[in-house]
Amino acid sequence: MGGCDIVLGAELLRTLGPVTMDFKELYLRFTHDSHTYTLKGIHVGTSQIISSHRMEKLLKKGHSGIIAQFNAIQVLDSPTQEVPTDSQLLLNKHQQVFKIPKDLPPSLGKHDHGIPLIPGSQPPKFCPYRHPFAQKNEEH
Repeated sequence: MGGCDIVLGAELLRTLGPVTMDFKELYLRFTHDSHTYTLKGIHVGTSQIISSHRMEKLLKKGHSGIIAQFNAIQVLDSPTQEVPTDSQLLLNKHQQVFKIPKDLPPSLGKHDHGIPLIPGSQPPKFCPYRHPFAQKNEEH
């Protein structure tokens, strides 16, 4: 997150209640203790979607940007709620894939492999190789 002036995590945002975000005007607005707060961003030219590698380079040069990820998950509380028709068709078509497994996957024959262990041995204990967050998603 190098180059960011402020990072608001999900834990903090969850405590704010309803939040209004406007990416065109670059602001985030919320109310806390009967007072409305607005966090404003800086307008810097036109917006465009770029790769994470390009974003990292720009941030290192002092540019600003928005990194966002939104996920929406809907849980069906009871069987009386209806699943959307297109989703139900997909589930019906591939029900073998979506069924809950009851046993191990079938044998792959000569492609099965195992890791032979020495009886009584313990797994090795060592720290993972550390590298900066920016390098974790790089492809070689």
